Amino acid sequence: MKISQSQLIDNFHYRNDIGRFVWKVAKGWVKPGKIAGTVNGANGYRYIKLNGVHYLEHRMVWLFVHGYLPEGEIDHINGDKKDNRIVNLRQCTRSQNEINKGLSSVNTSGCKGVSWHAQSKKWRARLKVNKKEVHLGTFENKSDAEMAYKSFLERTHGDFLSAGALIVPGGR
Repeated sequence: MKISQSQLIDNFHYRNDIGRFVWKVAKGWVKPGKIAGTVNGANGYRYIKLNGVHYLEHRMVWLFVHGYLPEGEIDHINGDKKDNRIVNLRQCTRSQNEINKGLSSVNTSGCKGVSWHAQSKKWRARLKVNKKEVHLGTFENKSDAEMAYKSFLERTHGDFLSAGALIVPGGR
């Protein structure tokens, strides 16, 4: 079920200073003035239940402030999924949003986009852009593969890079 800006305005005050909605009206056990929503432990995002439907809070904030939901995704600029201040939210594509994800639990190089290629006995740099794998090359040493990955991201994703998107040190 879609939600509208007017439904949000009717039910909530938005506190931009903390990036949270506050209930305007009583709904069952919820009292006016109570901060709305909970954090989903599985994915770390804040959700708010309205009329029996759970909504992602950051998407509700965007709709409340701008009056529409973007076609693509909404990125948390500082990487904190619970920081739903409007200044921390921006429209993005799937590729732009994916680039800022943390290091995968199966990563063994300690660097995003870099892995050991056993067949060639070299380090390989690669990533996905718009659902297509981009092979950046194979390298004699890991630092060259890291630099190829970092350079590509800086050229193609510029403003959407967080510090963690480039190189994440301390691999296993």
